[in-house]
Order: sequence, then structure tokens, then C-alpha cells
Amino acid sequence: MQIFAQIDPSQISSLYLICVLIVAHLAALWQPQLINYFVFSSKQIREHREYFRLFTPFLAHAGWLHLLMNAVGIYYFAPLVDLHWGPTVLTAIFVLSVFGGSIFSLILRRSDNDYQSLGASGGVSGLLMASFFLEPHLSVGIIFIPVAIPAYIFGILFTWASILLSRTQDRNRISHEGHLGGLFFGGLVAAALMKFEMPIIELNWLLYLGLFPAGLYVVLHWAKIIRN
Repeated sequence: MQIFAQIDPSQISSLYLICVLIVAHLAALWQPQLINYFVFSSKQIREHREYFRLFTPFLAHAGWLHLLMNAVGIYYFAPLVDLHWGPTVLTAIFVLSVFGGSIFSLILRRSDNDYQSLGASGGVSGLLMASFFLEPHLSVGIIFIPVAIPAYIFGILFTWASILLSRTQDRNRISHEGHLGGLFFGGLVAAALMKFEMPIIELNWLLYLGLFPAGLYVVLHWAKIIRN
């Protein structure tokens, strides 16, 4: 109890979330078939209607390093969301962002016979974008780049990079579609909680140059699927 008494209250929810990821990963190590049960699979969703897979990819990770990267993201960005909106909204943004990442993957990779992805990066991306709407001038560092970037600029660059990388033909890579969906849903929830009232111009840039292009990109892709 003394240990938890020394923890910032805004960090407790993020630690609980990290613990869920660790427990799920340990369970998958003990029962490897759980990974196949949790993983996002476009084929299983389309042909067998296993819609639970839209929500479960965050429970499966490719290894401890993959899990560590997502845990670090949660540790740094979840407390800010918790501080402003509380643990219930934090959890909702995370889950909806995981769902959003799956939906974007389902649309953008529909031509793949059995596209699969796993990990909590969609949820982490959603928390990241939500925190950027809360603190647009937060300094964000990137590995190998010594200069910190303002959060709103990083959010815009991350969104456009995810759009461009989602168009590559490499099928054995990072799920940029999942990142893009997480960014969009996390940002959309944050903007909605703010009633889309952007008090400073940087937030408008993040909304119109980050959030809107992501949504438009998927809508246009979906319209193309319908026409075909």
C-alpha cells in the first residue's frame, strides 16, 4: 500500500492497463493458441463473423519488446488523459481506438486475403492523439532525432506518415492502418469531448491537417470499394 501511496493518482489507471497487457502476454506464452484467438484477422471477421477480433488485438503481442514499446506509450500519454477526463474516459478512448484501428485495417487492407495484426498500438495511438489535443505544445522526442517537436506538429506528421506508409506493398510490416485508425478515433473522441471548440490555432491545425485527412482518406477508400 505504501508503494501505491507514492504513485501519482493519474498514473494508476495506466499501470492497471499495462498490467492487463502483461497478464495477457503471459497467458499467451502459457497457451500459445490464445494469440490466434486474439489476433485481428480480416478473413475470420469477413468469412466467419468473428467480430470480437475488432477489439482483442491489444491482448496479443509479438514479443516482450513489442509489449514494452506499447507499455512505454501508455505510461507517458495515458496519465494526461486520466488527469483531465478520468479513468473511465481513458479506458473508453483506448478501447475505441483499438476498434478504430481494426476498422481502418479492415477497410484499407480489404484486398488482402487474410491480413492479420496484433498489439496495442492502435489504442496507444489513440491515447497519444487525445493527449495532443489536451496539450498541443507538449514536447515530443523521436529516437535518433535530438530536437523535440511540438505535439500538434508531431500528430500531423504521424498521421500523414501513417497514410503514406499504409499504401506500401510490403505485407510483413507494422500495421500503419491500425495506427491511423487509432489516431483518428482517439482524436475524434478528444475533439468531441472538447465540443470541437478549438481555443488556439494549433488545435485547429491538428484537427484540419491531422484528423480530417485521416477520415477523408478512409472514406474515399471505402467509396472506391463500393464502386467496385
